Amino acid sequence: MDKLTEFLTKPFTEKDTLNEGVNDPGILKAIFLAGGPGSGKGYISKGLFGIPKKVKVSAFGLKVVNQDSELERMLNKYGFGTDLDDMPDELFRQLTDPDDEDYSGMRSRAKELTADRKKLYMNGRLGLIIDGTGHKYGKDINSKERIRRNRLWLLYGICSYWFRCSTKKKYGKS
Repeated sequence: MDKLTEFLTKPFTEKDTLNEGVNDPGILKAIFLAGGPGSGKGYISKGLFGIPKKVKVSAFGLKVVNQDSELERMLNKYGFGTDLDDMPDELFRQLTDPDDEDYSGMRSRAKELTADRKKLYMNGRLGLIIDGTGHKYGKDINSKERIRRNRLWLLYGICSYWFRCSTKKKYGKS
């Protein structure tokens, strides 16, 4: 019986066997991407972190959190499409502007779903790539209230990337 016990427990007692934990490249890391629409946040993150085109998980196990992706999914689901250039301005405001009198609530719902997804990822201690505009930088990263509410932020290693792009460059104009 001692040989069987030793055989079964030996792989778990060896020093280099377990690589999970803080040294796991896909957990307890939060990467914030901030920049305007079209500044290249998604493009750079796909190349930098090895994220395939249709999948929202990097090669290292980092999960992408992006409310724009959720909004695009909802626009396609309800038949509006994602070609915003062809969408009438009034319809676009109704779908995305909370101050519009005929606001549908779609953008707010996309924000809620994204926040819920981020909370689930954090509870699982998964690594995050948070893609956003950065217009509330202090709220997203340095807020003491957020740290007090969710102590998991204290465990995360956090870094930020800022993207700046001129309007001419963004729209391909010279």
